[in-house]
Amino acid sequence: METFPLIRITDEFAIDADKYQFILNELKHKEKTGEPYWKPVGYYPTLSTLISGLSDMQMYDAVRRCGSLKAVQDDLVGWAEGFKTPLVSDLRKAVRQVED
Repeated sequence: METFPLIRITDEFAIDADKYQFILNELKHKEKTGEPYWKPVGYYPTLSTLISGLSDMQMYDAVRRCGSLKAVQDDLVGWAEGFKTPLVSDLRKAVRQVED
């Protein structure tokens, strides 16, 4: 796996940056060997737009996979509980508010 510094925010996603943008990376595995690697999946000018983009990606995915709005909500709550950094604590709180 690449060794450049990343901030892990979930088991599947990490943040990197260069001098122009924040980069959202997703953990992937090579098809033949199963070796893990980080693949950039989005480039954002601010951390707030990165978090918004990540939450939108998760919502789209949940809607595609789930059969009801309650299932989507449960899926998103479970996803938000997996965050590893306080950077996204506001998102976690927002997801829980929808639950009420």
